[in-house]
Amino acid sequence: MTYTIEVDRAALHDALMSLGTEIDKELFAVSLVTANAIDREASARLARQLGPNATGKTVAGIAVIPLGTAGHAVIAERNPYPILPYWLEKGTAKMSARPFFDAAVKLEEGAHLRRVEEAVQRAIDSKGLGDA
Repeated sequence: MTYTIEVDRAALHDALMSLGTEIDKELFAVSLVTANAIDREASARLARQLGPNATGKTVAGIAVIPLGTAGHAVIAERNPYPILPYWLEKGTAKMSARPFFDAAVKLEEGAHLRRVEEAVQRAIDSKGLGDA
């Protein structure tokens, strides 16, 4: 059995050359969804662990920031005590850990990987390179 496939080489070349840019756009959007989910979960976990008498400043210091065009990051800052979120996460010799950040990231890992797979497939499909 013999198969013949005809391909518009110029169109295929153009699609492949622009695929990386399309994937970048898709992944940038996915990174925001994931970062926002981690922000919500980490904030809620920390608020529960600190209780109603806490100032709320450390919880308020959890935020999503853009990383240029590369994606988004979730940070935990507390001024004037920048190391406080780390101490809360990991504990100290005088205080047990109150994990909030790493747990939130771990919970989001599977959903993030699924979103990445879907985003890459959308980019491929948008260039006409997916399943026909």
